Amino acid sequence: MKTTIEVNGQETEVELDQLSKEEQEQYGIHVSDDEPKVKKSHKWNLHNTKVMRVLPFFVLIAFFLCGFLLNGWRWCWSFFLLIPLSHMLVGLFSKRIKTVIYIIFSLCVFAAIFLCGFLLDGWAWSWCFIFAIPAFGILVE
Repeated sequence: MKTTIEVNGQETEVELDQLSKEEQEQYGIHVSDDEPKVKKSHKWNLHNTKVMRVLPFFVLIAFFLCGFLLNGWRWCWSFFLLIPLSHMLVGLFSKRIKTVIYIIFSLCVFAAIFLCGFLLDGWAWSWCFIFAIPAFGILVE
């Protein structure tokens, strides 16, 4: 491979394959025979799988099917919670301890909302617990 370099103000065409290592260092040329190393993502990166990408479409289809066929409009909205919950469950296998703690806290908040809603009939006010999730995230970071 030929290239043009400037030596003492004069342009010279050199063959890179024929230069010795000393000449390469002298001219400030850095040639590497190694291929660039690309950091590969984790083998089990489940956030980018096809299932996680199409999950919102499946949830939307299930929402409309249950709504129209079973007249379940009052409860089938909860299918949409599967989207963030599935990402949270996948995130539990993260190597970062802060991420795992944040996800566990988020799952506890979801559980508290449903417990208050079903046991205390507190659907009108229990949604406010969701504000604790980003507040906790700020504290953890």
